[in-house]
Amino acid sequence: MQKFQDVYDKDKSNNNKEIYYYKEVVPMIKGYNIEIPDNKMNWVFCELSKFKKQHKNHLVDGNYTVKEQWLDFLINANEKKDLAENLNATVKRGYEIMKSVLQDEDMKILYWKEKRDKELYESCKLKELESLEKEAFDKGKWKGEIKGEISKFKDFLDLGVPKEKYQNKFTYIKPENFQYIEEHIDETESQIMGGMEIEYPDHI
Repeated sequence: MQKFQDVYDKDKSNNNKEIYYYKEVVPMIKGYNIEIPDNKMNWVFCELSKFKKQHKNHLVDGNYTVKEQWLDFLINANEKKDLAENLNATVKRGYEIMKSVLQDEDMKILYWKEKRDKELYESCKLKELESLEKEAFDKGKWKGEIKGEISKFKDFLDLGVPKEKYQNKFTYIKPENFQYIEEHIDETESQIMGGMEIEYPDHI
């Protein structure tokens, strides 16, 4: 269960009528209407339409919080011409960048090129990460199969099964590996595999 807590500012142009545009959500215990003890999570929602209505007759300047300045930026960045001198420096820089992008054709091209390059880079990095994860998974699976064959070879030795009956039944370990395994029979499968010269299959 979640509780919505309204947080508001008073709109001086509207007889101090409370206009809610900001909501905070916290996890609650169902049936008791109390916040979960030691909760460290909360979610904040800002309704731009209500914020715009509240501030329609005001110039949002440096006297407003940085949060409010950014909300105003999200609403007016494409068309706002008059900026307050005391705006937060980072917010003001955001307006300057938007103005350059919208007015200068070369800047438009540069902006979209940088955006496209960034998306392409992130896409390539994601594919590279997925490839590395698959490679690690395949190698782990491959190693598991080899250790399984070594364990099976040990079982054949314990049971006294003649080698000619099983020497061709393995996929990865070969007859030339048998002597090494016998000499290290008391070691773990991982230790034995580490001392054997077995190449990764080409597809891994």
